[in-house]
Amino acid sequence: MIQFCKNNNLLRLWIYLWKEWYSKEKWILWARAANKNVSHIKTTMIIESHWRHIKHDHLYKFHKPRVDHLCYILVKKVINQQLY
Repeated sequence: MIQFCKNNNLLRLWIYLWKEWYSKEKWILWARAANKNVSHIKTTMIIESHWRHIKHDHLYKFHKPRVDHLCYILVKKVINQQLY
């Protein structure tokens, strides 16, 4: 990723990635894919199940929701539901 940012003169992107994603706290969230003991098939099934619940519970009225509307639903409804 650092090479991509250097080649395309994307210093601000690299700063963002370094601060937000390459920190120790965030590593736990996204490094799951690099673990050979975690089944990619199981991970895919979990994600598909999660999206199926989101579609059924929150997006049942919308066939193709706009991205901003989808983000709003994820932030305001899905995350709050997961927290409580």
